[in-house]
Amino acid sequence: MTHAGCAAAVFFISSDYVDTGVIRKEIDRALHEATMRKDSFRIIPLVLEQHGGSDEHVPAPLQTLVWKTVDDIEIVPTILRALPASVQAQIRFAPPK
Repeated sequence: MTHAGCAAAVFFISSDYVDTGVIRKEIDRALHEATMRKDSFRIIPLVLEQHGGSDEHVPAPLQTLVWKTVDDIEIVPTILRALPASVQAQIRFAPPK
């Protein structure tokens, strides 16, 4: 569930994605937050190819957004780069060598 103090909602998309209605509600809440908060909130859809995710698995409400296909090792750096600039300025992250 999105919270006023959250800067982003991350959706991990794999072949195991099955919406029982709960995920759709979370997507709807995230879309509402993004509309209301503009640049201070991001929706970050990540397709996990190593876990069977593909473009076809992206839920319809997220298909209007840009998503990224990532390997497991790229998940954290990708999320950090996608956060609002105001949040990025507060994070110190050293990528793995």
